Amino acid sequence: MPTNYNGVLFTDEAELLSAISDLSPEQQTYILNDFHNRPHVNVQALIESAVISAREFGMHLMVTFAAENILLGITQEGKTGEVLTKMAGVMPALQAGSLYEAITQLKAIPPEQYDSKFVTAARLLSAVNKIEAYLEIPLSESL
Repeated sequence: MPTNYNGVLFTDEAELLSAISDLSPEQQTYILNDFHNRPHVNVQALIESAVISAREFGMHLMVTFAAENILLGITQEGKTGEVLTKMAGVMPALQAGSLYEAITQLKAIPPEQYDSKFVTAARLLSAVNKIEAYLEIPLSESL
């Protein structure tokens, strides 16, 4: 399991020793003592937590989009399957917590597949912007 030491991941003490081999013995001793005495971050657990959070966000976004479609009359108009097909690349990305891929997939829906209610440029851009806000990256102004 990699260990984060001052922003650098080391798999073990030997890898750290290799990285600091050009330093004096005193400096090496200081760094090794510091390395062993610091609380170590479990990088795997941090990444797993981030993925879980991203998946939960993605699921919330899908539920919100679906509820809005229901309110817009998707069921009554018989458009559920058509919209699912158009969004086929987006949903697995959101379910996996792959938010950057979800943005790519949302932007890849061709304008000729837009409709007047359920899959519109405004709604797709809104979804992209929600993901970007979650990721704390600049918001897109267009698809």
